[in-house]
Amino acid sequence: MPVLNGKETLAIIKSERNTQSIPIIVFTTSSSPADSDFCKKFEVEMITKPTTPEDLNIVITKVIAACQ
Repeated sequence: MPVLNGKETLAIIKSERNTQSIPIIVFTTSSSPADSDFCKKFEVEMITKPTTPEDLNIVITKVIAACQ
């Protein structure tokens, strides 16, 4: 992202009254507890990108469930 990083973008979206209710899923390569805590602060689901087809299936199931 050329101007803001993902965390900065998330913080702005969740701080604006007219955008804070938009559901967001963070799809990242990070498995850092600090990144997880940051997402929890904004009540956003953080999903670490899977490395196997089986794990991808789990992620897809989570995303579909979150969209319902």
